[in-house]
Amino acid sequence: MAGFRNLCEVGVALAVLVGCAAPDPLALRSLPKGEPLGIRAILAAHPNQNICVDYEAKTDSCASVITATLRGSVMQSREVAIVRTPDGAATQQIAVRTRSKVVDGGLCSASNDVTVEGRDAMAQFVQDFTRGLVDEFGGSVCASYFRAADGDGYVIRTTGANGQPFPPGEQTARFVTGPAKLWVQ
Repeated sequence: MAGFRNLCEVGVALAVLVGCAAPDPLALRSLPKGEPLGIRAILAAHPNQNICVDYEAKTDSCASVITATLRGSVMQSREVAIVRTPDGAATQQIAVRTRSKVVDGGLCSASNDVTVEGRDAMAQFVQDFTRGLVDEFGGSVCASYFRAADGDGYVIRTTGANGQPFPPGEQTARFVTGPAKLWVQ
């Protein structure tokens, strides 16, 4: 997705995980964007790299990190983020897997294309929340990609099948080689 939210959220998956973990999951962001780009071109320009969603310079870390494999018209992505437990007393690493189809240069996923690794209560909560949110937005979400207006990285815009912006709104993405630190959602 974008990945899940995130994100992820690159994919539509990325857009979903980070969105669930944000303090206000329905708050929408709009970012300055350059020209639209296709996901194939973006991935081709960054072979063997991971996608860092919402990079934070002061901690040199990402809200989530996505690894993606594109085969034909299908992208499989795995987005990892650290989220607070519902009681706020602890944190947990969550990994969301999303199967997305390439459509008009972007990526689209249905609610049942989103799964999580792990069988614990938090993983199940993230999966159920994400699928429910996708269903509320028309049963599928699509991510479009743009060059960032400042030329440094990309912007991901995720929209539901109902035409509404998908929480958390637009996200930034950059590519990294090797492991990346995660900041807590």
